[in-house]
Amino acid sequence: MLAAIGLLSVAILISGSPLAAGTKEDAQNAGKGHYSLYCINCHGPNMVNIGTRSYDLRKFPLKDRPRFLKSVKDGKKDMPSWKDILSEEEILEIWEYVKTRGK
Repeated sequence: MLAAIGLLSVAILISGSPLAAGTKEDAQNAGKGHYSLYCINCHGPNMVNIGTRSYDLRKFPLKDRPRFLKSVKDGKKDMPSWKDILSEEEILEIWEYVKTRGK
């Protein structure tokens, strides 16, 4: 799994932004990789982490992208701010993945 994420990261660096230049599927795949690196510990492998206070991302309103972006950038409750760690593009790719509901 980590090898696949590493290869995906290299492919993104070589080919440029999947969100800017690729397909929606490319952005979702990149977002899944970012999610696996940065979000999975708290939000779980299926966008929900039973028994924790982490938000169930499967229930995030699909029409509320601004709220998602603000929450990730600025943090919310127990979630830290990610604006100094993730680029705007990476956050948008995670959003594309979250919209799949983990499918």
